[in-house]
Amino acid sequence: MKKVISPKTAAVAAYLQKKGFSKENPFIPSGKMVIHHFIECPTKYVFNYPFVVLAAWPDGEGLVVRCVYAKPVTELGFVDDKEVVVEKFAEPEERRIVDDECEEEDYEDDSFGTYEGIEISYWSIDGMMLDFFSCVPFGRPKEPFEGDFYYIEEVDGKKQIHINGSLWKSDDEWRHSEYVFLIVPLDEFIACYAERGNEYVDELFEGAKTSIQELTETDALKMMSRYFNNWYPDGMLDYSQIRLDTPVGNYATKWK
Repeated sequence: MKKVISPKTAAVAAYLQKKGFSKENPFIPSGKMVIHHFIECPTKYVFNYPFVVLAAWPDGEGLVVRCVYAKPVTELGFVDDKEVVVEKFAEPEERRIVDDECEEEDYEDDSFGTYEGIEISYWSIDGMMLDFFSCVPFGRPKEPFEGDFYYIEEVDGKKQIHINGSLWKSDDEWRHSEYVFLIVPLDEFIACYAERGNEYVDELFEGAKTSIQELTETDALKMMSRYFNNWYPDGMLDYSQIRLDTPVGNYATKWK
């Protein structure tokens, strides 16, 4: 098991560093900002620990937050000499935002043959992504909607947008258009979209090699939930909100 910094965390750290924040001059949220720490043994259990961010600053390529556990904890106390259960909030603490990454040796059974699975630790910082990059948490959808699905990738140090497909409704049936190698340098895409808007995107679709699949509503919902490697997108981000510092990741944009 090794510790890694996720692309989202690295992007937030880079953003804060660019803005001049540091441990001596930390970012202080103007409103309530919540992030989540997960402890999981895949397919067996997962525990979610929400934390309210009080301050944050970059530390090298990583990110440190000063935070407090968002839920009250209980302990035994005394009222009028009677023992009672008292609720109180934990003290603030500093946490470095790093995730676990499993290595091959982590999957080996121990010498007694009692292997029960690997417990991993990881963070969800959607609250920061929304505040810094306008990226709305996607979550597991409850019904399908019309929109596009795309990646933001980095190849040889240069970012590009890879539009993978569109989900749309025709009469009472759903359709999925898949685009083959529809890839544009991100700076070019941002400039052209700012100038021409959705007309520019429509022209990209018209010029792309496309395959179309018919879907039921149930299949459309299932596709949205499992679009990127059996997982839903990292967030909702309209084309107009993409910036050069938008983190690498998987996104969806909803048609208006």
